[in-house]
Amino acid sequence: MPVPDIEAVRRAGRAVADGAAQTAASVASGAARTARTAAYQGTRPIVNFGAGIGYFFRGAGRFLGSPALWPYAVAPLVLLPLVMLGLAHTVEAAAAAVVGWLTSFADGLRRGGAAAPTDVPGRRGGARSGRAGTGAGAVAGVGLTRPSARIAFPGGK
Repeated sequence: MPVPDIEAVRRAGRAVADGAAQTAASVASGAARTARTAAYQGTRPIVNFGAGIGYFFRGAGRFLGSPALWPYAVAPLVLLPLVMLGLAHTVEAAAAAVVGWLTSFADGLRRGGAAAPTDVPGRRGGARSGRAGTGAGAVAGVGLTRPSARIAFPGGK
């Protein structure tokens, strides 16, 4: 068996080690360069703010110069108020229904908490005769219990 050339084996080993070292150094320097760049950009808020203003005006110029983009800006301006108005009306109607349902037990109560008699001889109407109610909605000054109920305010007629 022939004896290998020791010097050739050493050179090959050094070449592999040098290549690995160079690769590791380039990876480390790239990561350090990226970290330095990010840190440098993070310390320039005024410059970045000015760049943002420039981007805004560049975008505004492109938008104003292209009428094909205008419907994309008009659509939200028209749809948003319509959606908000519908949502407000829906919430208002739902709240009125829920409050009316929750306070319907109080329609027949007097202010003292006793139940109002509904069939007393000589009395006009009953608790549900269409006169001002004494339910929680009427006491609060809001006619949520019945749409036909007149609201009785303390001291008023």
